[in-house]
Amino acid sequence: MSVLRVAIVDDEPIARMRLRRLLSARLDVEVAGDYSNGRALVNDLANRSIDVLLLDISMPEIDGFATLSLLPKPLPAIIFVTAHSNYAVHAFDVEAVDYLLKPVSQERLAQAMDRAAKLVRKPVVTAPASDASRRLGLKIGSGTQYFDTEVIDYVTAHDDQVEIHCGQRVVTAKRTLLEVERQLGQDLFVRIHRSCIVRVAAVQEIAPVPSGRFRIRFRDGQKIHSGRSFRARIKKAFGLREA
Repeated sequence: MSVLRVAIVDDEPIARMRLRRLLSARLDVEVAGDYSNGRALVNDLANRSIDVLLLDISMPEIDGFATLSLLPKPLPAIIFVTAHSNYAVHAFDVEAVDYLLKPVSQERLAQAMDRAAKLVRKPVVTAPASDASRRLGLKIGSGTQYFDTEVIDYVTAHDDQVEIHCGQRVVTAKRTLLEVERQLGQDLFVRIHRSCIVRVAAVQEIAPVPSGRFRIRFRDGQKIHSGRSFRARIKKAFGLREA
């Protein structure tokens, strides 16, 4: 069973310590860090990733909802932990996994973590690589628009939307990058950045640049840069070797 990497954000040290203690009872959880405010978490996530976020709402300077707006997409599974019950509707508007009221019991936290684990570990069902008919369906306006995988060059995430790049054509839809990635699968596409996945066959040129990144060029001349932490999976996807 894979270990869930969890982060805790709460301006109260005692609250963070309590959550750490309750989580210590689970063998499938690793607390990647706890933070007194959202900005500290955002800064730390530049160099690491998490699966689940335990997030307070009412905090000075930057509250829980503002913190979510600053996080890179796709978001981790969100569990709000707060002393206030009046934010519940807004919490589920942002697709929170659960909403816990302080003081949190061991049983209630366990239930929330089980829900988060199911979401994070949800198996990715993909068609075989030889299935050229796989399509991506996106709700556009009042209808659904379908894209054949072979016309998609890459997909980028911006706020709560994705942009599907097909040559010079760009289509925007309200989806998360993780949802699109799961639908497209990982046999034809590879994530090269927290906010970008590319179709391997659409890449015309890939070249190393400083800091362990790659510059990737597509058929329309568009160029994008990979994230440093994705170097290993990019090398594997494109069969690259060290010089």
